[in-house]
Amino acid sequence: MGTVSGPSQSGPKLVRKAAPPAKTAPVKTDPALDKTAIDFILTFRNSTPDQAKIIWKSVKTYSEKYGVNPLFVLCIIAKESSFRERAISSTMDVGLMQLSDGALAEVEKGLGRIDRKKVEDNILAGVYYLARKCKGTKGNEVYGLVSYHTGPKSDAGCAETLSKRPKVALYVCNICSAFEELKNGRYLTAASNISKKYSSVEVAAFIDLAKKRRKEA
Repeated sequence: MGTVSGPSQSGPKLVRKAAPPAKTAPVKTDPALDKTAIDFILTFRNSTPDQAKIIWKSVKTYSEKYGVNPLFVLCIIAKESSFRERAISSTMDVGLMQLSDGALAEVEKGLGRIDRKKVEDNILAGVYYLARKCKGTKGNEVYGLVSYHTGPKSDAGCAETLSKRPKVALYVCNICSAFEELKNGRYLTAASNISKKYSSVEVAAFIDLAKKRRKEA
């Protein structure tokens, strides 16, 4: 949601009134998928192997609960914070998923108190917020991502944002192109795509293709 400038400082612990850990069936284990995801996280060199496993476990748990693709979430985290757990942006967005004050306020209406400086809370809130944005755009992952990054918008508003704000279009292209690679196990190419400087023609072509797709469960 913002440009990361450095780590934040730990604040007082907050007690969440609602949103206990997901009480769903255990998340399915897929060794190949798990390895790809953890290798992708470690590529950014901001996590230990143990931290990477914790991040991935939370991402899988809450992605399954709220119906989003966990690899898509990983690509958002990579773009937002490069997996720096205590990242804080120039606009004071916080943590792995760079939650803004406005996003946090919306999330807390549904989940209760969230401590966005805690890894699990940050991922829970980010996935919940992303799921709401995708639902608001009828499952269109590209438009959902625009709303996640810039704030709630109609489909027409998302389309206008993509056409008039090149930085937002590049953000979407970076994440979606990384997601396509990560789904196929190509974690190194996915990591490279997160920061790749695509030309305006490449961005436009990719977004035209990607926005025709529906969100993958």
